[in-house]
Amino acid sequence: MELDPKDMKTVIKPPKLTITGNRNSELGEHAFFEASSIRKINNRYYFIYSSLLGHELCYETSDAPDGEWKFGGTIVSNGDIGLDYHKDTRLASNYTGNTHGSILEVNGRHYIFYHRHTNRSCFSRQACAEKSL
Repeated sequence: MELDPKDMKTVIKPPKLTITGNRNSELGEHAFFEASSIRKINNRYYFIYSSLLGHELCYETSDAPDGEWKFGGTIVSNGDIGLDYHKDTRLASNYTGNTHGSILEVNGRHYIFYHRHTNRSCFSRQACAEKSL
């Protein structure tokens, strides 16, 4: 929805569902699950979210905040399921709980902030920050 910039409470345009990465989309396991945020970087909008896989921080891009969104890829993947011999989440080296995160520009450089799970528990989280490529 669009709010009046004078008071940021008055609704100018009603809510509009725009995100394509829902549970019934063609994105499959990369589809939107939770923990989303939108930011504008170089005249492009980025929708960042935790995917259905849980251990992924994914993104979609658009030319407008209420425009058509297109899947961009995975920013961070904390899981090692499917790599080498890891086939079962109970035997994974890295716990595969949900990943929340964001991107922020600091002094002209973009950083990715997220968390990973430790101690094989979804309640034990470690904050992480990395410079973007």
